[in-house]
Amino acid sequence: MAKGIKSWFFTEVEDPAAKKKKNKTTAAKKIEAIETAPPSSESIPEVKGGREGAVSQKFVNILFKVLREKDLDGFDYMEFKKSLQSLKKMDMDIETRIKSAYAMAQTMGVDKSRLLETANFYIGLLKQEEEKFELALENQQQKQVDGKKSKIAQVKSNIAKKEAQLKKLEAEVAQHKQQIDTLHQEIKQAATKIADTKNDFIASYNSLVDQIKQDMKHINDYLP
Repeated sequence: MAKGIKSWFFTEVEDPAAKKKKNKTTAAKKIEAIETAPPSSESIPEVKGGREGAVSQKFVNILFKVLREKDLDGFDYMEFKKSLQSLKKMDMDIETRIKSAYAMAQTMGVDKSRLLETANFYIGLLKQEEEKFELALENQQQKQVDGKKSKIAQVKSNIAKKEAQLKKLEAEVAQHKQQIDTLHQEIKQAATKIADTKNDFIASYNSLVDQIKQDMKHINDYLP
């Protein structure tokens, strides 16, 4: 194709009625221009969460690259779309443009069934890309989301184990503190008992020594 097929879809001037449909993407508006194309019942579902989807230049380039590489020979839907793009420059309504482009297609030996058949062929190509994208997305889901969810579950399990260990350690610490209090009490009692025993011994010792000294004094005093 002389010009990129992307311009056949994304540079058309919108119909006045189409301009009022602000909630539709540019790609959706262009597809509506082909009234004979069958509606798709296999559109990609919106992913839960995140912002509302928007046409991405990155993905548009990827998809149109596939269409460009797999473009069928001869006049088909793509050439029909190119004709519509050219007629867009003229003051025609959509019905007139469709019929005019179709008249051109007939001169090339192409009928309505061929246009629909080849249009569905390109939808099939895009469907294949969707499947590849879904597979890549699933891999990213498993890696970036599901894998981290598993990691969260593992971390929670580790937290629960450590909390149980912490409770056990706290109980052991409390037990050790109680043991220390008991030992302090036993030390106090033992120290008191030892002191009492020491005092009793000293008292007994002094009593005996005093008696012996008293006797020694008497001996010295009363014996020649």
